Amino acid sequence: MHLGILTIGLNLIFLVQCAVSSPCFFWTSALYSNGYCYKFESTQLNWTDAKAYCSGSISQAKLADGDNADWDYVIRTINQTNQEWWIDGELSLLQCAKLMYTSSRSVVPSFEKCETKREFICQLYVGDPCETALSRGEYFNDGNCYALYHSTKVFFDAANETCAVKESRLAEFFSMEAYYYFRNRMNYLIGSLSDPSIFLGGSDLLHEGVFTWFSTDTNISINDWIPNEPNNGNTGEHHLSWRVVTGEEFHLNDVNGTDKKGFAICQKDVLNITYLIVLPDSDVSVVKSSVIQVTSGDLEVTYLHFTQRLNDMQVNTTYDWVTSYHDVIYTVDSTIEMSGTGIYRGVVQLRANHHVTVVLHQTSGSEVGTTLVFPVDLVTTGYFVLTNASQESGSQITITALNSDTDVTVKLPRKQLQPFTISVGGFTIQHADKATIHLDQLDTAHLQSSEDFSGSFVYATKPVVVYSGSKNVQTAENTWDHTLDMSVPVDSLSTEYVTFPSSSSASDTFRLLALYDDTEIAVRFK
Repeated sequence: MHLGILTIGLNLIFLVQCAVSSPCFFWTSALYSNGYCYKFESTQLNWTDAKAYCSGSISQAKLADGDNADWDYVIRTINQTNQEWWIDGELSLLQCAKLMYTSSRSVVPSFEKCETKREFICQLYVGDPCETALSRGEYFNDGNCYALYHSTKVFFDAANETCAVKESRLAEFFSMEAYYYFRNRMNYLIGSLSDPSIFLGGSDLLHEGVFTWFSTDTNISINDWIPNEPNNGNTGEHHLSWRVVTGEEFHLNDVNGTDKKGFAICQKDVLNITYLIVLPDSDVSVVKSSVIQVTSGDLEVTYLHFTQRLNDMQVNTTYDWVTSYHDVIYTVDSTIEMSGTGIYRGVVQLRANHHVTVVLHQTSGSEVGTTLVFPVDLVTTGYFVLTNASQESGSQITITALNSDTDVTVKLPRKQLQPFTISVGGFTIQHADKATIHLDQLDTAHLQSSEDFSGSFVYATKPVVVYSGSKNVQTAENTWDHTLDMSVPVDSLSTEYVTFPSSSSASDTFRLLALYDDTEIAVRFK
């Protein structure tokens, strides 16, 4: 049996709901420095009330410590006109700590009567998402870390190599927000750099006169060029850079990277842990909602990026964050749910900078089906399928490709009382022994049958994600039964397992699938 695929070329429309301009994106107007978010509050309170205000503003926030931040940088960046703020610390019951910004533009700690009303600074620990990504991760934006290496000027190829050895690339900017955020950050360094020029990840080597980003070969649409640039002056100016010509601001310039030296600014994606979630057919007439719950046991913030592809014309993206004290509930659009055997494009992709616990909840009538989702770094190319399908419910499996040009073979169960059947578009194909499928990146093959897929072997030419389970069936009035599990790769299976009872009053049912003949099983109770 071969599932044919009709491929139609379409342009994607990206609907970006929000973007991350700093690790503090979720705390309005907060500024990041050295693992902390800092919020300058203009309300004037006494020291005790200021401390209580910070604690109540966002979970785990507190009045700022005086020794955590580079206060000179923080205060100049926030562009504060006020000169004094409460911070955490008491000299006595009457004298409390404050920061003073002096006329010489330096910050010094001091003490004052605690009853005095003045502005204050709150802080929240979030950790450094760039700490292990680059040897000097300085900036964070849209899930990427950026670092400027300005100790030595080098030619363009050497700058490119500087980033490559750190498993990163020369910086590229695909939004005006990200571009100006970083350009303004770089402007702070102009005074400390001699004849500053910073190489970026673009050129017109492939398309003379048309500058494109290296990673995507898409046109650079940011219009921030030095006047009369790019001009290919003296010929051979094919490399993209930031350069200061007049004033104190960087602008785009074309340079000859083989005879002009500059500094390297590297970019690395730190949201490198991926989870894929699909919605097999569960009968939309009874499924009320599908949500993804993300939790973490870490006090440090984990940054999340959800991409929900509804179809080939629409992609929704949003950013979020999770810690041990803040979980995330993400609602899945019902239109990505599959219906019947076929090839589908709907999928939710979650990217994170740390491992998290991801659970899919599907509500049907009065029942909630729960699925634990594994990260894709645990997936591989081979799976044995085990479902809990009954004769009433039938079963289904989904196979999602992580890469383009993935060929998949599903070898169907070999021991059946009747010929195995697969339903395709209302038709039933009997005597099927295998299905062969070709998938492009993030395509999902959905197979349904009135029989049990348990014992099927899925093997692919490239890594795939496999879900299996039963279809939705009504078991009583307003009660529906529906299961979905993420299949465990063959090379992750073992010979010993530990289980725990679901409750003290109910019995548990186990299904065991032997991969080999003559397998002996022993069950011990404690």
